[in-house]
Amino acid sequence: MPDSPLPESSPHALPARPAEQFLIQQFSEGNLLPAAGDVLTTSLGRAQLAAALAASNQYDRVDCWYIDLYQANHARAHHPEPPASLNIVCEPDPPEHQYDLAVLPLGRRGETELVRDQLQSFFNALKIGGQLWVAVDNPTDKWVHEQIVKLGVKPTTISGSDSIVYGCVKTAELKKQKNYGCEFAIRDRGRLLNVYSRPSVFSHRRIDPGARHLIDAMPIEAGMRVLDLGCGAGTVSLAAATAADDVTVHCIDSNSRAVQCTLAGAELNQLTNVTASVSDTGQIDAPGSFDLVLGNPPYYADFRIAELFMATAHKALRSGGRVVLVGKDEEWYTDQMPVLFHSIEIQPVKGYLVASGTRL
Repeated sequence: MPDSPLPESSPHALPARPAEQFLIQQFSEGNLLPAAGDVLTTSLGRAQLAAALAASNQYDRVDCWYIDLYQANHARAHHPEPPASLNIVCEPDPPEHQYDLAVLPLGRRGETELVRDQLQSFFNALKIGGQLWVAVDNPTDKWVHEQIVKLGVKPTTISGSDSIVYGCVKTAELKKQKNYGCEFAIRDRGRLLNVYSRPSVFSHRRIDPGARHLIDAMPIEAGMRVLDLGCGAGTVSLAAATAADDVTVHCIDSNSRAVQCTLAGAELNQLTNVTASVSDTGQIDAPGSFDLVLGNPPYYADFRIAELFMATAHKALRSGGRVVLVGKDEEWYTDQMPVLFHSIEIQPVKGYLVASGTRL
């Protein structure tokens, strides 16, 4: 057993996802080592494992890495008085630091390319002699095991009723690094635009049909100031930036990699009129200054993001400015858009709809 077992969760705390909870259990029981040094981890929820490791006072530094700011901020809110060694960070890649321990909880429905990317990143972040522990909420898993073996190691296994943990020691650096980023091209108004994308970014490796419909519908005029909400890899932003003379485009997304990719795409196309920032609340620096707001919100769940997009558009637009959104639920847009906008137009297009309105 470790000198200081991991503290039990508060009965009022949000429970960890199965793979993460299994890791907490194994560390508490002293089955996973080392019990000292610096730790890199991430979370499927609210950084419960990272907080438990930090609260044990066994580790000098515990970095819980998120790609998405929305998830990172929810984790921070879940731990209002975090242990001194806990750092919740949101960046496109893990911190540049050499760790003694890397712990990666995975969900069985995770994006396969992102899992490979995370495994490589966590392994790279380890010191020689450091340990990697990976858990997945699939007790009959074979695929994650195969990916770990491809790192050139032979993992040990700890099985549970709803999850499985693999562990290995890093004895050498990887001989070959896989680049999971990609470039692809889109065509708009006779111009070929190069796009850069990475795993976890919306519509990785291709243009989303909704984004294509938004590009085809956006009413760009010379001199416009345009805001792209949820920019993803930047396909809409790049098209808007090249659609007319003297256009400036600002993009926001809660995914830090999306912002990184959009700026990389602007550089690939030698565009100096595109800026971007990471935001999960729709925060912008110059409210009331945009002529046009574009958005392609997710088509699932409870319309929380679509509502945020509309509220942000209303705040961002000047009087008479226009918002154009892509969606699928005509009834919802018909009911909700008139609350903030007038001159509503909803046009069906190949299984989607393009909804637009003018700021009240």
